[in-house]
Amino acid sequence: MKLLVLALEPSSNLHLKELLKYTHDIEMVGIFSKELGTPLYDVSDVAIMGFVDAFKKYRWFKRVALKMVELARDVDRVLLMDSSGFNLPLAQKIKEAYPSKEIVYYILPQTWATMINLSLAKAFTAMSLSPPSIEKISTASNPTPKNRMTMD
Repeated sequence: MKLLVLALEPSSNLHLKELLKYTHDIEMVGIFSKELGTPLYDVSDVAIMGFVDAFKKYRWFKRVALKMVELARDVDRVLLMDSSGFNLPLAQKIKEAYPSKEIVYYILPQTWATMINLSLAKAFTAMSLSPPSIEKISTASNPTPKNRMTMD
């Protein structure tokens, strides 16, 4: 299976390393730690500190996002990890370009409930959430959810 991975933070890469222990025959492309494979961009390439650094790298991040949308065409699934400011808008762009592409989000942002993103096929969290509250929020955001977002 070919997987587009976007693990932009060191902590995301720790979780990715753990996930990889339970997978086989995975080819990863995208942004992740060099310790885990051969990324297009290493996690250190996307590190920013403060507003000024973010402002300086804004155009670069836009180009990277476009490249990730291109890469999504040739993968089986997309795995987004943490970094909601980059990954949630990217999920929407990928879903617009490739409507049938499965996008999985691992480690939802803390305020995920206010930002239900229907571009995601699956979403996983590190904290416990009750299924009734998830269903209530999903239904309120989308009257006919039809499993557009599931918590497995």
